Amino acid sequence: HLFGNSSVLQLHVADTHTNIANYDQAAGQAFVHSINWQLVQPPKYGNYLGPAISLTNGYTGVSQSDTLNGPQNNYEYHADFSKVWGAHTFGTGFMYYHIHSITDGWNFGLSFTTNATSLGGTTAAPDGLGPASFLLGLPDNYSAWVGTTGINQSVNWYGGYAQDRWQATRRLALTLAFRYDFVSPPNYHGRVIGSLNALNGQFCVNQAVAPTFPQATCPSGYFYAQHNGYQPRFGLAFKATNRTVIRAAVAKLDDHNNSVAQENQDERLSWPTSIDAVVTSQNRGLPNLYVNSMPTAASFFAGGAAVPFASFAANPNNKIPYSIEYNLGVENQLSNSLVLLIDYVGSESHHLFGQVTGNSPPVPGPGSVMSREPYPQYGGVFPFDTNEAYSNYNGLQAQLKKTVSHGLFFNVAYTYSKALDIQSSAQTAGPENAYNLRQDYGPADFDRRQLLVVSTVYSLPFGRGQTYLNHAPSILQAVAGNWNLGAITSLASGAAFDAQAGSDLANVGGSNQRAQRRGADPYLRSGKQWLNPAAFAIPAQYTWGNESRNDLVGPPSKDVDFSVFKDIPVKEQLKLQFRSEFFNVFNHSNYLTPVNTVTSTSFGQITAAAPGRDIQFALKVMF
Repeated sequence: HLFGNSSVLQLHVADTHTNIANYDQAAGQAFVHSINWQLVQPPKYGNYLGPAISLTNGYTGVSQSDTLNGPQNNYEYHADFSKVWGAHTFGTGFMYYHIHSITDGWNFGLSFTTNATSLGGTTAAPDGLGPASFLLGLPDNYSAWVGTTGINQSVNWYGGYAQDRWQATRRLALTLAFRYDFVSPPNYHGRVIGSLNALNGQFCVNQAVAPTFPQATCPSGYFYAQHNGYQPRFGLAFKATNRTVIRAAVAKLDDHNNSVAQENQDERLSWPTSIDAVVTSQNRGLPNLYVNSMPTAASFFAGGAAVPFASFAANPNNKIPYSIEYNLGVENQLSNSLVLLIDYVGSESHHLFGQVTGNSPPVPGPGSVMSREPYPQYGGVFPFDTNEAYSNYNGLQAQLKKTVSHGLFFNVAYTYSKALDIQSSAQTAGPENAYNLRQDYGPADFDRRQLLVVSTVYSLPFGRGQTYLNHAPSILQAVAGNWNLGAITSLASGAAFDAQAGSDLANVGGSNQRAQRRGADPYLRSGKQWLNPAAFAIPAQYTWGNESRNDLVGPPSKDVDFSVFKDIPVKEQLKLQFRSEFFNVFNHSNYLTPVNTVTSTSFGQITAAAPGRDIQFALKVMF
């Protein structure tokens, strides 16, 4: 709604309903009954899942997991008001967002390593074979999602902001802004949530669970409310000359995505109604556990409410993740159609989502994992969400842009950057040492030090109104006119990765442990053998490897995409467009990172590549 010629009020209402389901192809009832798996993992919604299998020594396992996200019923209200007053443009607004989701997911994972078939059945001499352990039915560890694994949760999100864009002088514009967000702890709609705070040993329950907990030990939403969602922002643009502009900005930005979408719903796998049981260090020495004699789902709840069990959990005092982002750039108009931009872009982020192995032994060592856990009375190790990770990014970005003139457009963009973090995304491999996150501080999974992208479109100068064939016969103009060529060339440095030990040599109940460096050049780059196996070793038993996270770089990538398209006018408001597109037109082999587990016989070898040439044709109708 307009108020006069200087004020605008915008109101926005949205109501969204979604259902998302991801199902693996189930093993089926016959297979499940053949190994008594229906008692280990009872079927849900008629789906008979078998065990999810992972193997060491470079072999590919099998996924068996189902996920339901929905129904999700969300609604939101926005109100934004802006007013121009002299040299100022003021803006203010408010947002309310209600998120209500029902989620579920279940699986039972078995891991087969070298240990069960090693000499003596120990990690001291990892000369066994993961596939051999699998054929004998001797898992090294397992993770079971059993019980009432679904959850019904909702949160309320409130946000407000105020800003002023001030044209201070003819050459200088300043923007000052402030935003505040508050996201309520989740409402679990009567569901009991209980698990161990691995940081201090307190077992948190959001309501009484007789007889063990006569009253709640944590808030009803499990998490304590966080009220420090303050986010100031500042930016400026200065016109240094008629062709040069300098821009700078700094802003604090909160990130509620992982708390709303990940941490809150992770609590669905918590005592006393569901369990994510992680059992490690099996079949060391004489076999003690076989695939066809696994513990039943009911056995995990045999103790009832009298025996608290640590399952999927989070720090109830998790802080709000935030990022401070800043940039400084210069834009120069080299000609009427050519612009050069050079920017420094940086950020540092704190209290980021990180998922560690909770209740793991503080240091590597001999003996059973459970006997060395800080809180063995609450079961084994478990995934623990803690907002204590951090990251930073620093990059030089240069761009040369040419607007369309004489039928030619192009854009050249180059980035030289470095991204460092602890864990690059939720539910990926977390830190190897829960007590020293710094041990995993290194290049991000998505770190690509250099990236060059050149994109261009050229309209061929043939046909009506063009340089050539302007007065040619109509048929020739129709055939030769309105053709365009396009190309995108991308060159990128290799992806970051590291060498993995292949098993729990530290004997702390976790995975994702890295290898030992011997000091030799880690690269061979000879044919498909990218890494030098002589430069890596299996760490000594009960130690961490000295390999740093993501300190290796895979093969670079080169890609050229090409397109040809023609506009075919039919009448004034109707035209056809024929397109032919050639992705990776030269069919260049872009190799992926090599096998990175030192126990694999193909360690260091490149065994996979990105897709090759892909050609597609299309006919569009535009009206």
